Amino acid sequence: MSSSFIGLNEKCSKIDKKQFLEELTTKNFIPLKLKSIDGIEQYKLYRLQSSASKGIRTTIKNESLTNLKHFKMESMKFPEFDFTDLNGNHYNNENTIGKTIIFKT
Repeated sequence: MSSSFIGLNEKCSKIDKKQFLEELTTKNFIPLKLKSIDGIEQYKLYRLQSSASKGIRTTIKNESLTNLKHFKMESMKFPEFDFTDLNGNHYNNENTIGKTIIFKT
């Protein structure tokens, strides 16, 4: 669920991604993947029964917290950086705008 998707609440009304993930982290729901429309994934909130294993709830909440954290980071500005790699190539915020960069630590 880290990609773009259409989120639906219990009553099949569309909700935004942030609200969908927040519902998964704070309430007893699991996401059910529905048949995609035009290649766009759809997920519906499905209330988890009280008899369900606590492990299921814990896993869903933990995964959803991670996805929510990453979603919130999408709109954040990347911290300032300025470095030279081992091959002498110089990188900073200005010369990497619009480029895909993978930082390996």
